[in-house]
Amino acid sequence: MRKIPNPSDFKAAFCCLTYCNPKQIGGIFIAKLVVAEKPSVAMSYAKVLGATSRKDGYLEGNGYLVSWCVGHLVELAPPNVYNAKYVKWSIADLPILPQKWQYLVSASTKKQFGILQKLMHRPDVDSLVNSCDSGREGELIFRLVYQQAGCKKPFSRLWLSSMEENAIREGFAHLKPSTEYDALYNAALCRERADWMVGINNFMGLTSDWEMAQIEKALKCSLALDQENLVKNDSKTA
Repeated sequence: MRKIPNPSDFKAAFCCLTYCNPKQIGGIFIAKLVVAEKPSVAMSYAKVLGATSRKDGYLEGNGYLVSWCVGHLVELAPPNVYNAKYVKWSIADLPILPQKWQYLVSASTKKQFGILQKLMHRPDVDSLVNSCDSGREGELIFRLVYQQAGCKKPFSRLWLSSMEENAIREGFAHLKPSTEYDALYNAALCRERADWMVGINNFMGLTSDWEMAQIEKALKCSLALDQENLVKNDSKTA
C-alpha cells in the first residue's frame, strides 16, 4: 500500500535547511526581525532563513524579516546642534564637551532608517536579532539605530566568524543574549565620543588659527600692495 506523504514532513525537511519561526498569537503570525550591517550580508542571511520575498529595503518569509543598516545610519550631532553659537568657530568656545550626547539620522540614509523603524514597530515583530558585523563597530551601529528608532523589543546577538551557509545556520541556531555584549557596546560608545571630542576640538582650534593666519597674511599683502602703489604714484609725480 502506497503511503501518502504527510505535509508536515515537508515542513520539517524545509526547517532543517532553513530556520522556521512558526510562532502565532491570536491568529497573527509572529515575525523575527534580523538586522544586518550591509545589504549583501542580509541577502546571505535571508537565503539561509528562507526569507525570499523581496520588499522595499528588506526581505520577508518563513517567519523572518531581514533588513540592513547600510553602515552608520545614526551619527553624532555636529557642534551647532548643541549650541547655535558653534556655527561660527571661535577658539574662545573651546573645548566643546557635551554633557548629554545627541544623535541624528544621516541625511544620506534617512530612507533606510525609516524602513527599519517601521519594521521594528510592526505589531507582528516580537523580537530582533542584531546581525551586524561581529565586532565593536557592528555592535554600535545596531544599538544606535535601535535606540534612535525608540524600539523596546528584546533582541539577541548573532556572532559569526564565517559567512559560509553552515556557519550562518549554526549561528542562528545558537543566538547569544544581547547582555553579553553590553561591555562591547559601552567600549564602542567611549571610542566614538572620544574621537568626536578630540577631532572636533582640534579641527576647530587648528582651523581657527589657520583662518587668523590667512587674515594676517591677507592684511600684510594688502599693506604691501598699498605701499607699492604709493611708491609708483610718488615716482609718477616726481
